[in-house]
Amino acid sequence: MQFYSYNIDLSEWHLTQDYIFYYSEGRPTRTVDNSISNLSVFPNPASKMITIEFPSSSAENKTIEILDPYGKVVSSTQSSSSIVEINISEFSNGIYFVHVLYEKGVITNKFIKSDH
Repeated sequence: MQFYSYNIDLSEWHLTQDYIFYYSEGRPTRTVDNSISNLSVFPNPASKMITIEFPSSSAENKTIEILDPYGKVVSSTQSSSSIVEINISEFSNGIYFVHVLYEKGVITNKFIKSDH
């Protein structure tokens, strides 16, 4: 039997109930409170697809990343649309973060991947 040990540096993650701050070189360091940003992720929980809906005035280009609980980017796409669908059917069950990088900062929301 093999045991695996993971050393996860959480010094760059600062979790709160309503939003998450993520600091890393090469990324914006400003995070917007989800209650203000109006970013919707549905359905939640989801099994095959998630829909990410931005305010209708959000036509600027943005990078949308899906991060696993360890902060690893498992999906990344660029869009200027106000509605984006992402296939999550190959993801393992668990909690994921939607990390949206755009000119004004970063918006983060979470969703649950569940096959049940």
